[in-house]
Amino acid sequence: MTGPDGHTQTLKQEQPIRTANHGNALDIGTVVRDYEGNTWIGTLGKGLFRVRSSAGDSLPEQFSRVDGLSNDNVRSSFEDREHNLWVGTQDGLDCIRDGGVTTLNRREGIASDNVDALAAGRDGIVWASTSIGIDRLDSGHPELYLKGTAGKALFTDREDTLWAGTGGGGVRMTNGIWSPVRFPSGLSLNNVVAIAPDEQHRIWLSDADKGLYRWSSQKTDDFSKEPLLQGKSILTIREDSKGRVWFGFYEGGVAVFEEGVFRSYSERDGLASGSINAISVDDNGPVWIGAERGLTRFDGARFVTLNSTRGLPGERVFWIIPAHDDRSGSDTPPASLASTGRSSIGLFTIRHTWLRMNSLTMGMA
Repeated sequence: MTGPDGHTQTLKQEQPIRTANHGNALDIGTVVRDYEGNTWIGTLGKGLFRVRSSAGDSLPEQFSRVDGLSNDNVRSSFEDREHNLWVGTQDGLDCIRDGGVTTLNRREGIASDNVDALAAGRDGIVWASTSIGIDRLDSGHPELYLKGTAGKALFTDREDTLWAGTGGGGVRMTNGIWSPVRFPSGLSLNNVVAIAPDEQHRIWLSDADKGLYRWSSQKTDDFSKEPLLQGKSILTIREDSKGRVWFGFYEGGVAVFEEGVFRSYSERDGLASGSINAISVDDNGPVWIGAERGLTRFDGARFVTLNSTRGLPGERVFWIIPAHDDRSGSDTPPASLASTGRSSIGLFTIRHTWLRMNSLTMGMA
């Protein structure tokens, strides 16, 4: 963990975290780690920051409208397969490569200046979801699909099929052809808020009004009447390395689907309380669960929760970037940014895992 004074400390699991009370708070919108191990942090109002993997005592580098960004409100980001960094802002979509910034917006033909979700396809294709359609970007040239449809989630699977959860249900695009995710007669999903694949190429869809379903080309499994899901709103879905599928609830707690059976876990089992905002899986297996009242780690046998009484600088965890093998070849995890002060809660590491809290504070003028 790197504090605002430049001091770096390696954190061990459950080790208390010391914070300071100075610096300027930043509201974080998105975080991505690039192929060199650098971490890019998009903020709401102050642009983009890069924390180099070999930052040492150096402060993060800031990129803003002065440097070519379309807007300092950064909402989404990802790195494509050619190592270009794509950044969705309030006023367009920026591509950063070799230090230069290229901006796409409505003047260049994309559906909307507000880009909410991004996904990568093969051969450098980028998909951008907006409130009025989904753009396909090939070498920076936009082509609009699903005009008038707001995509609420995007991902591309191993076969390069694009999947989207939308206000009109689930859709997919294969070999340039769009098709709805078809369900048995009489079933229509119109408000898909969470969508995720599993290793058996089935797609889990949660409809805010009609519940949970699992789709495959052979059949659709209906879990809308599952007792453990009744009265629950699913915010996030994630499969772990053991093939278990995790569901995080707005009302708090999780359900796990394993070998055809749902099991539920709550604060009584050691889980952090409050709505479950994020679920992530490290390469080495542990499941991390971000909640309103802390961060929980599941090692396959038990839940261990960190919160403000056990070392976290704050409690509300909104998203988690899992640990991966260090592609830069270093045994040292990339520098992280410490939270500071009671009113500004931030970004830090635990065993190479990045965690995002309410906001980020750095020692900057």
